[in-house]
Amino acid sequence: MQYIHVKNLEKYHPGYKDRNLQWCKAYFTMVNADPQFEMVPEVDKWRFLALVMLELQIKRPVPYDTNYLMRKGFNDKEHPISLSLQMLQNFIEVVTEEGNSCSVDKDAVTEKKESRNTKKQEPVTDEVWLAELKKDSIYSHINIDQEIGKMKRWLELRPARKFSRRFIINWLNKIERPIVQKKADVLKRCIVCSKDFPESKFWAHRTACEEKFYQENPRGPMASQVSSLIAGVAQNLSTEKGGKA
Repeated sequence: MQYIHVKNLEKYHPGYKDRNLQWCKAYFTMVNADPQFEMVPEVDKWRFLALVMLELQIKRPVPYDTNYLMRKGFNDKEHPISLSLQMLQNFIEVVTEEGNSCSVDKDAVTEKKESRNTKKQEPVTDEVWLAELKKDSIYSHINIDQEIGKMKRWLELRPARKFSRRFIINWLNKIERPIVQKKADVLKRCIVCSKDFPESKFWAHRTACEEKFYQENPRGPMASQVSSLIAGVAQNLSTEKGGKA
């Protein structure tokens, strides 16, 4: 007796085998990306999907028996099954023996996919790994060469411990990043407007404030007092600078 077998049947298997199958995989590429399948007549496309589901469900190749296939919904009078087999010759084959069970091992399918998608990676040497570690911004505050020297000294007293990558990472992760305190900006009070300004902005404001004051009060009663105060401040600053020198 002859049987109909779908090529690459495992591609359509959902991947589990601990319960009865309720669905199968179908791909969009079957419709718009495979030139050979695109040329197949519409009725044969649906028959192909039916053969996939039928073979997965009965877990063996489908018997090539016209009466059996007609009971499964294939209309041999309107469209002969033999014609469908000719149109689908690139996707199915007729075998003379029933063969083995068509159940698919989920682990085997998974391993096959992983081996196909995963590229073989060469192991990273300790020198390359350490160089990449030094470039990592997470450890930018640490002198790694200095810390490795400390590790080796520490391990000399503990022969049971091993100098490994995990040991290095654990050691470095225990080193806290130093807290940098920003220097507080000293406030100074302007004698013209009696407002406080940070030292970094004080002298620019002081000059502008004096110019504005003299423009508004060129001969005012406060001009002489302000001039004397400014002169006194300037003298004190020069005395302080001379003392520091």
